[in-house]
This record gives sequence, structure tokens and C-alpha cells, in this order.
Amino acid sequence: MNAKSIKTQCVIAGTMLLAGFGAAVYARADVVTDWNANADQALQTAAQPPPVQGRLMAIVHTAIYDAVNGIEQKYTPYFVTDSGPRQASAEAAAAQAGYTTLVALFPAQKASLDAELAVSLGELHTSGHRIALGLEWGEYVANQILAWRSHDGFSTPPPPYFGGTGPGVWRSPPTGTNADGTLPALFPQNAVLVPFAMTGHSQFRPGPPLALTSPQYAADVNEVKAIGRFDSAIRTPTQTQLALLWQAAPRHSAAHVRLRQPCR
Repeated sequence: MNAKSIKTQCVIAGTMLLAGFGAAVYARADVVTDWNANADQALQTAAQPPPVQGRLMAIVHTAIYDAVNGIEQKYTPYFVTDSGPRQASAEAAAAQAGYTTLVALFPAQKASLDAELAVSLGELHTSGHRIALGLEWGEYVANQILAWRSHDGFSTPPPPYFGGTGPGVWRSPPTGTNADGTLPALFPQNAVLVPFAMTGHSQFRPGPPLALTSPQYAADVNEVKAIGRFDSAIRTPTQTQLALLWQAAPRHSAAHVRLRQPCR
């Protein structure tokens, strides 16, 4: 696997709350996974919604990755291209990078994060000099990542996006208090947010919707009607259970997260 693939996989894993398993190959595995767990707990304590969680976890894990990789210098850096001190403890750097980013993102949780950092450092079996170098380097890398992402477009959301009634244009789902579907999209800044792993916002964007008069559009509509109708003869038991699951999901579930994703 080439270095670019390693870097991309680590970042994607971070956004999925699993980056700790791949972000720092040469750090002790439980240091990284511990700070993945600390980040997960911080998100839960702050009650952050899913669209926000991915960005915050990616910030934490890109800092951890670059902090460790800057010392070991085995893979392509993600963002911080400086070389760290080779004598530094990679484990201390990973812990400090996770700690620094989380304190910046969740300052109200500093006391609990202080305690977690003390636990991480207490488990290290190396010289104090190596630990001190690792802490200094980890903090430096974390601050570089934080400064970079501070102007990634998330903190300055654009005006509310309401979509429209034209074919293929996003519209909010109807709710009990908004039957006509005129709610604004949630987190419209995701439309301009600087990506972590993609090369651009349109990298995987599908083509425009089919023409309403096309045979394929008619076939697709008829397929949805045939599978979705109450007494469908072709819907599988699995599809039925999935439909019932989403129907029973809370109103704040992913099924009702309104992102700015108009078809184009």
C-alpha cells in the first residue's frame, strides 16, 4: 500500500470514529485507541450531532497521525510537513495531540481531559526527556491542525438554505409542524467545508436527475411504487424490516438530518 493510501485511510477512519486503529502505526496501539475513546466521550458529553462529529473526530486524528508520523517519518504527512525530534516519545506525542485538540474543541471538559492525559503519561515507560520532547511536538502539531481547520468554512455558515419545488431540487421532509416541507437545511456550511480526504466537493457527485419524460425515470418511479406499496408482492422481508426501522426511528435520526444536498 502506498503512502497516499495510508494517509487517506487514516483520515477517513478518523471521521468514522475508528481512526485510532490506523492513524499511528508506531505508537502503542492503546494510546491512540484511548484517545479515540476520549474523543468519543467528549462528543457524547457535548451532545454533538452526527454531522459535526465527523469533522471533530477528523481534527483529533489528523493531529495524532501527523504528530506520530512526524517523529517516525514512515508515511506522507497529512498536513504538518515539519519533522519532529527523532528522540521524542511517539506515544507522548499522540496523547498530547489528542489532548490539545480536544481541549480546544471542548474547553468545558478540560478537567476530565487533564485527568485522561495524566493516565496516558503515567503508563509510559521511557525517559522524562523523551516524554517532554513528545509533549512539545504533539502540542505543536495539534495547534497547526487547529489553526488550519479554524477557517475551513464550518464556523461561518452561509444564509439558510430552503431548497425549492423544482424537479431534483432538495426540499425538507414534511413534519407534523411543517407539512409543506419549508424547513431550512441543517449545517448548510457542509456544502463549502474544506474536505479532509476528498479532492473537492464534486469528486463523487452524481449526474443530474433524469428527465421527467424519459423511460428510465418512469421505470424508476414504477419500481419505487411497486416495492414501497403497503401490499407489495415483490418487496423482500429484509426490505420490509428496513422500512419499518426507519419509520420507527426518532425524528432526530439520520433519516431526518437535513443537509444541503440538492441534486444537480
